[in-house]
Amino acid sequence: MKAVWTTAIVVGALWLAPTAANAEVVEPLVPVRQQAENIGAIESESSSTALTRTNLDANLDAIRTVRFHGHFIDGGFPVPRGRPAPSGTELTYKINSLGQVVERELGGPEVSQWRASKQAVAARRKERAHAAATWKCHLGGAEEEHCYALSEWVMKSGESVEGAEAIVDTEQVDVYGWESGAFVDDEMWLSWNSGPNQWAEAGQTAGEYINCCTLHPFVAWKVAGQPYKIVLNQGLTYTTNQYYQYQISGQSADGHWCLYLGESQVACPYFGPEYARSTQLEDGMEVAANTWQANNGTNQVNGWWSGARRHWNFDKLYRETDTCVLRPSGAPWPGDVQYATCQEP
Repeated sequence: MKAVWTTAIVVGALWLAPTAANAEVVEPLVPVRQQAENIGAIESESSSTALTRTNLDANLDAIRTVRFHGHFIDGGFPVPRGRPAPSGTELTYKINSLGQVVERELGGPEVSQWRASKQAVAARRKERAHAAATWKCHLGGAEEEHCYALSEWVMKSGESVEGAEAIVDTEQVDVYGWESGAFVDDEMWLSWNSGPNQWAEAGQTAGEYINCCTLHPFVAWKVAGQPYKIVLNQGLTYTTNQYYQYQISGQSADGHWCLYLGESQVACPYFGPEYARSTQLEDGMEVAANTWQANNGTNQVNGWWSGARRHWNFDKLYRETDTCVLRPSGAPWPGDVQYATCQEP
């Protein structure tokens, strides 16, 4: 069923320093998010509409859209390893009738296109250094520099896939820093080993201003030249020690890649005809936090090509300091991976 959204816009020039160079100040994302969650009907002048995308939140009947304009760099969005934190000038939240953020989008000109100024540079440095890292994985870093423990298949010439599947079991999760936006994701990524910065991912997350230990499914994607988008279903909760299925399918073979939670299709972003087949798959754990968070889990993965579901041809394990990754016992197939945060302080 095609979703129909009726939206109203609120433009917020919020939390800007009172100077002539206001447009160059990087907005703090946490206050903006809190404002979006707490904003009232009168303040936002936003209308509620029937929620037709029942797979996003079957229990709620209204969605409100709140939009901010400014300059944003958001290290709180999940991204594949080595990809930059999303940036842009238009930040949009879709909020359900319980005040839960069910969809976020960050679009407009990215940071590389912003006009440089001393004030802008200082603001970005201040944002990056706003919290001192105590976990070894982040010593000298910042929250936007995420940590990963994963398996990856960077395909050789002649190799490509038409789809990807991950069966994810989060065995333990406790995100102690959830109130400040820390999160842990157990997931898979699909992308290309050359070309522009674009990709799709799907999995389950805990933390991120919600609570410490409840898992929620999500999908996210970035098409080159278009806004970053994440759909996170707070209305659907998952439990630990149970496998959940995620799929990313290039089923139309025309450059559309459809993201699924189980068998339910959430979105089908269009990447272009030259990206009808993927050349890079990854799966495992992503952590966005400056301090240690508890997580361990196991993924079983497959690819799809030549008309059949198949095991990966190859994989390479990757981990960062104080994360652990290995092949699950009794499951030697490439891509299957067991991961954890380790070395608790």
